[in-house]
Amino acid sequence: MVVLGERDPMRTRTTIDVLYTARELKESHPDGFARAYAKFRQHTFEDPAWEEESRQSLAAVLACFPDETPSIDGPTRAYDVRRCMAWVENNIIGPLRIPYVKVSKRKDTMKYGAGYRPGMVKPCPFTGYCWDESLLDFVVRMAREGKSPDDIKRWVSQEAERLWEADVEFQASEESFLDSADANEWEYTESGRMA
Repeated sequence: MVVLGERDPMRTRTTIDVLYTARELKESHPDGFARAYAKFRQHTFEDPAWEEESRQSLAAVLACFPDETPSIDGPTRAYDVRRCMAWVENNIIGPLRIPYVKVSKRKDTMKYGAGYRPGMVKPCPFTGYCWDESLLDFVVRMAREGKSPDDIKRWVSQEAERLWEADVEFQASEESFLDSADANEWEYTESGRMA
């Protein structure tokens, strides 16, 4: 029973918000989209995806280089390139290859797949993360340019830093935001607040 003149302490108000996908929000409410996207970018830079996997991939590549790599100085650039390529093949790529075992083609195909050929390199041979191949390609490219193993070891960290910056920038891009919002079915109010 309510006595006249007193207010009911349990009053509620219902509001109805129209929800938008990120793409719809971008078209109809650019300011709200800008706020939602800014929050996504901030979160991406604070907690980027695949950070641990990237570190493991770099560590695996660096572990291929001994603490003291041999000097490969030669009289000509072509000689340096051959020596460095041989070093990379013997010390990095060779150990990653599927060993050649003389068994039947049928058994090899069953074990390694239809694309098997003796000595082929396994996909993502270090950790299984996509950086493995990028860093391995960098090592081979530097060896072909005649860089010494010491130089390659020093520069592979810089290449990883470049890859990391490009990765995070892509993760924080508007395209990535829209794709993530679609894939996760995120919805927003017109002010850009996630529903």
